[in-house]
Amino acid sequence: MPTADATTLKTPRPRFSISPVTLIVVCAMALTILGLTILFSASASFKQGPYYYLNKQLLGVGMALAGGFLVYRLDLDHLRRYAWVFGAGALVMLLLVLIPHIGIAVKGSKRWIGFGPVRLQVSELAKLAMVYCLAHYLALNQTHIGEFKRGFAYPLGLIGIFAGLIMLEPDFGTAALTIALGLSMLFPAGAKWAFILPAI
Repeated sequence: MPTADATTLKTPRPRFSISPVTLIVVCAMALTILGLTILFSASASFKQGPYYYLNKQLLGVGMALAGGFLVYRLDLDHLRRYAWVFGAGALVMLLLVLIPHIGIAVKGSKRWIGFGPVRLQVSELAKLAMVYCLAHYLALNQTHIGEFKRGFAYPLGLIGIFAGLIMLEPDFGTAALTIALGLSMLFPAGAKWAFILPAI
């Protein structure tokens, strides 16, 4: 009767594992389906019809899927060359939204730029541009992250420019989130708690 090899007996069986990408996709799909279900249930009795808001949200989901697939196909290493261009473009749009007759004001807040029937909330794009620029900067200055000037003061200035312009709209919620995102990126990059805690 053949005997099993000792190395075979010691080899652990592969455990069932779920990749982080799969987990994120499943959670996003579940939240989307749950949100659509709740929206349809809450708006079914509205005078616009039971499918009015559902159709609008389905259109948004379709656009989000198309945008997500486009981002998935992008080469981030190649795109990093244009990180500062994206950041500068976002800052220009944040300035444009404050100019009368360009920015669209709703209840005293100038947060949107209109292109025909489409309205674009600039602060949301600026938040993503800040994250992208800050990540690019931290990657380029990995050996200097422990320093005060290049590892904390300069990144904090970058965060402050974006957050300050967003606060002028005013949009304090997005500005606070922008600051929180920026500071949360500094610590895993290697910035010192002695610098981050006083800033918080």
